[in-house]
Amino acid sequence: MLSIGYATLSAIYGGAKRGLVEVLGLSLALGAGNMGLLLFFASLAGFVPSRSLFTWMGAGTAIVILILWRFGRLVRPSLAFPRIGKGEWWSVIPALLTRFLIDELSPFT
Repeated sequence: MLSIGYATLSAIYGGAKRGLVEVLGLSLALGAGNMGLLLFFASLAGFVPSRSLFTWMGAGTAIVILILWRFGRLVRPSLAFPRIGKGEWWSVIPALLTRFLIDELSPFT
């Protein structure tokens, strides 16, 4: 599902440099949507969802990714860390508080 989303994202943005979280989030969302759409159209065409159908979808996705790679249109994820300015130090407090609450209130730790 992630590869279908990445192929779709690369076809839409075409070689742009995006953040890692943006690429992962959009790939997952586009993959879920396109997987459902492909399965819907396959069932309308009379194909039963099976391992062979998923294998063919994976092969088609691999071919599309290779074509996009050949033409240099794959999205390039970048790992950029945000910089916190002097006036924004207080924004770390809610993150630390959330982390503390998750650690302390989790019943499985």
